[in-house]
Amino acid sequence: MVASKCYEVPPPPEMGNDAAVNSALMQADAVRMIGIRKKAGEPLGVTFRVEKDDLVIARILHGGMIDRQGLLHVGDIIKEVNGKDVGNNPTELQEMLKNCSGGITLKILPSYRDAPAPPQ
Repeated sequence: MVASKCYEVPPPPEMGNDAAVNSALMQADAVRMIGIRKKAGEPLGVTFRVEKDDLVIARILHGGMIDRQGLLHVGDIIKEVNGKDVGNNPTELQEMLKNCSGGITLKILPSYRDAPAPPQ
C-alpha cells in the first residue's frame, strides 16, 4: 500500500534576496581563523606565491611548524595576520611572520583541495 502511494515533495521555502545572497557568499567565501604559537625567529616552514593579487601558500616544508600543526594547506589564501591586511607582497608577509612571536592569528580562505595521498 505504501509503495503504490505517490508522495509530493514540499516546495522549498521562499528566501528574500538578501538571504539568498548571504548564503551564496558564505558557501563560496568561507573564511577561517587559524591561531598558531611561535617563538621569535622560529621559521614556519611555509612559502608563498602571488596568485590573482592574493598571497597563496605555495609550499609547506615537511617537518616544519606549520606541517606539524596541520592547520594550513597548500593553496590556502592568506588575508590577514593579527588583524592586519597582508597585501600581495610575499617578502613583506615573510618578514611580518618572522618578527611575530607568541600567538599569531591568520585569516585565510581555505583551498578545499584534497591533499595528495601519501605514497605506499
